[in-house]
Parts: sequence; structure tokens; C-alpha cells
Amino acid sequence: MARIEAHYMVNRGFLAPGELLAGMAALAKHPAVIVQGRYDMVCPIAAADQLARAWPGAQYRIGQPAAFAQADRAAG
Repeated sequence: MARIEAHYMVNRGFLAPGELLAGMAALAKHPAVIVQGRYDMVCPIAAADQLARAWPGAQYRIGQPAAFAQADRAAG
């Protein structure tokens, strides 16, 4: 998994900045569930909030704890 993450970090991901939100017309008709960890330090909650506002048909769930860190797993 680290190799995959490193690949996307070195190559600046697979979407240009703002590309997902710019293409929302193509996605809006599809159902979705946006799941965000409340304390996720890698993917800030502001990004999920922005996506949820742009995708009115999507369900938006904020999880607590995030379950990414070992401490979260112990708490959850």
C-alpha cells in the first residue's frame, strides 16, 4: 500500500486540482456515500464538506473515531 501511495504522491495524484468538483455534472445522477473520518489528518474534512455540498444526492457520513491510527482502533 505504501508503494501505491508513494506513486500517487510523486505523480501528484490522478486528478488535476479542482477536476472532481468541475466534473460534478457527470456524477450528480449517481448515488454515493461520502465517508470522512472526523480527525483524519491526511484528508481534511473541509474537502469532504465541499464535495458533499456539490453532490446533493450523496449521503454524507462523518465517522468518529477515524480508525486510521492505532489509537483510533483501540478507542473504536
